Amino acid sequence: MNIGFFFVLLGALLFIALPVGGVFTLLSTVPNLLNGQFTFGISDVARAMFSGLNSFTLLAVPMFMVSGMIMAQGGISKKLFNFFGYFIGNKTAGFPCAVVATCMFYAAISGSSPATVSAVGAMTIPFLVSMGYEKIFATSIVTVAGGLGVIIPPSISYIVYASTANCSPSKLFIAGIIPGILIGVSLMGYCWIYCRKHGEDKEKLNASYRKLHEQGLWKLFRESFFALMTPVIILGTIYSGVCSPTEAAVISVFYGLFICLFVYKTLQFQDLGKVFMEGAKTYVNILFVIAAAAAFAKVITLLRYPQTISTAVLAISDNKYVVLLIMNIIMLICGMFIDNIPNIMILTPIMVPVATALGVDPIHFGIIMTCNLAIGMVTPPMGINLFVASGLTKIPMLKLARATVPFLATFLLSLMLITNIPGISMGLVSALSKEKAKVASNISTALDADADEFGKNIQPLDPSEIPGEYHWRAAMTVADSSINYQMVAEFAHLLKEKSGGKITVDLYPGGQLGNTTEFTEAVVSGSIEIGTGMTTDLVDFIPQYAVFDMPNLFDNVGQMRTVLNGPFVQVMNQYCNAGGIQMLGYSDAGFRELTTNKKVTKLEDLQGQKIRVMTNKYHIAYWNALGAAATPMQFTEVFMGLQQGTIDGEENPYMNIVGNNVQEVQKYVVETNHVGHIITFFMNKDVYNSLPDNVRKLVDECAAAATAYGNRRADKSIQQYKQTCIDAGCEIVTLDPQVIAQLREKGKVVYDMVRKDQGSEIVDQLLQAVDQARKAEK
Repeated sequence: MNIGFFFVLLGALLFIALPVGGVFTLLSTVPNLLNGQFTFGISDVARAMFSGLNSFTLLAVPMFMVSGMIMAQGGISKKLFNFFGYFIGNKTAGFPCAVVATCMFYAAISGSSPATVSAVGAMTIPFLVSMGYEKIFATSIVTVAGGLGVIIPPSISYIVYASTANCSPSKLFIAGIIPGILIGVSLMGYCWIYCRKHGEDKEKLNASYRKLHEQGLWKLFRESFFALMTPVIILGTIYSGVCSPTEAAVISVFYGLFICLFVYKTLQFQDLGKVFMEGAKTYVNILFVIAAAAAFAKVITLLRYPQTISTAVLAISDNKYVVLLIMNIIMLICGMFIDNIPNIMILTPIMVPVATALGVDPIHFGIIMTCNLAIGMVTPPMGINLFVASGLTKIPMLKLARATVPFLATFLLSLMLITNIPGISMGLVSALSKEKAKVASNISTALDADADEFGKNIQPLDPSEIPGEYHWRAAMTVADSSINYQMVAEFAHLLKEKSGGKITVDLYPGGQLGNTTEFTEAVVSGSIEIGTGMTTDLVDFIPQYAVFDMPNLFDNVGQMRTVLNGPFVQVMNQYCNAGGIQMLGYSDAGFRELTTNKKVTKLEDLQGQKIRVMTNKYHIAYWNALGAAATPMQFTEVFMGLQQGTIDGEENPYMNIVGNNVQEVQKYVVETNHVGHIITFFMNKDVYNSLPDNVRKLVDECAAAATAYGNRRADKSIQQYKQTCIDAGCEIVTLDPQVIAQLREKGKVVYDMVRKDQGSEIVDQLLQAVDQARKAEK
């Protein structure tokens, strides 16, 4: 489908004011309707919409929304304004600057721009007018400063971006603090210039200032204390490691209820139903947009539009600053016509690959995007802040938009600084996390020079022997430096070479086609052809893969590979075929290992340690059986969790340890070798079975060569990753065989669980295969 036609259609549907969620849903179905060969159909769109909402991070959105509504009902903005006015009310532009400061602080409470404009504007605009300021000037301050609601954390926009870009919301929250302050200070600077130029009614201002001082600092501080503590509690619980952003959002709701019901008593219990109902109504609309945008993002990814746009942009210039300027302009224009959350859902999968290709950190780019979209909230025709402020003051929206131009100019100046000086957003992240650049990038993403050697015995097919052409898509959640990617890249390379270009495979790394559950569903349904992930990821589809979660099953990697290339594979293939997939082969990234700050040389050393694990009942049961406290946690939060002490350790293969810079905050890598990190490589069963015999044979041979290449690549990479850990000051601890035997014995509880869940037959078949591999070593 032509990319130009697609986006013209998008613009036309938005121009005629169709609901944004409806537009995304409609456009997600158009490619399949116009081109039957595009296999992502209506049922796949529905699944993608459902999967788009299946995010723990997104649970924070309704909580922060309700929290902001509770605070708005509680009259907190007035208490904050009086407190700030006490200190600067007698200065030039003192009270206008106090309005900006109130917006900044209220933004840290509500996480929403419209809520900030409404709550702060309703009180401060009449006050400024009574002090002699022009109504349009007073309204402009709140309209633009209200945009800080999406920049200063906690921010709903950051949460949506983190979910879409698969990055840490905690780091986004940290990164947004300094940019938000910078923009707020720049707006105060313009207020000062304006008031110096146009003058102020000092008599009225001084009278109001004296009234505040008559109340006394202690009284104002007491009244504003709980309001001032709100962002401290929300952000403090996150940054101190007490809880995740989602859990902090829940805390913010209960804290807001506490201060509004029992401290300020500005909210009654009978009002809660109305507040929660309004929150639910607003959230339902957001949910629909997020769900529809998730399907839309997946469709444009399958159409390879992000890659097309990325190539086109980079063709204009490979200068980072020029490309960032172009993207800023695009985001500013998009912000004028589309609300910030749909914009984030659309632009993130398109622009983040371009930004990362230029070396821009996704966290930094998330701040750039949010700042751009905050400006969009103050520019017509969308300009939701304009609508809210215009409704408060009855000033025509276009007139108000013209009056905000000088404020927006200072906003844009700050945006340029934030864009081109990464330290403004990333400096605090680096200072608090002490995290270095991702070391995983040191592992080459290119195929090895001798990669062709693995396919040298494969007989090529004459193109005339291949009926038609085959174009397949391969999905994975990991990056292009991973073993998964390298294995499938070798497969694609060999297939193209041995078929004379008639069989091609496009790779979609980094979760471009969703998480493992989402793309595995797509492979089973046939909307994409190939997937690769861990055996653990397949348990929801092929429950029998739980046998590989039995701990300390293999003594070494050689045993594991013997089993994965032996007769037991045929047993698993039967289950795979019943589940709708054909297993092409297995590779691995070695074993999962323990990292910790307490040296572990014996079983007793694990007692009471909080170990981050995947949300997998067998893994949880294993670590609990060892005496540790198994703690499920999102992988994007692991680094900060380790640094802040929320967890004591974690377990992962070396590939993930170094990929997430865990070695920077852990002292030991303990080679527990408890679970093999087995990589599966699978295809839709019907697609595989429909292939002519000669093509199917070629696919099998190329897959076997690719998995062998993946294993060789894994062995080389693991040694590099180990050295990276050692260079970072980590000690590699090799456990005594007797300790490994103790771990295996304690882990028998998991063996019993798997027997109960999957039956003894498959467990015994695997144990027999392992015994045979052990004997073969001897």
